[in-house]
Amino acid sequence: MAAWSPPVSEVLTDARTQKFRGLEKIPPARRALPPKRGFLDTHKTSPWLDSKAAALYLGTTPGTMKVWRSRGEGPRYHIIQQKLVRYHVDDLDAFVRGEVAR
Repeated sequence: MAAWSPPVSEVLTDARTQKFRGLEKIPPARRALPPKRGFLDTHKTSPWLDSKAAALYLGTTPGTMKVWRSRGEGPRYHIIQQKLVRYHVDDLDAFVRGEVAR
């Protein structure tokens, strides 16, 4: 004779509650984070990205981009009107491929 076991629906429900325990404490807006694709909004109209969008494109932080600029490392950048830093998508792609010689 087989041992008693709970119905499958109860087992699945219990497994789900075990897996997601504590999720109810997280606000709904924080449960699913949006993907890091913010650079696509500017990329549709222009191939020029600011530091934040370029950092998202490369998977790094704007602070790292700033450090690279100060050291003369990293992808090629352009300064516009003596204050705006912009990166061209082709330069970022070349940097990822390792083709940039600064």
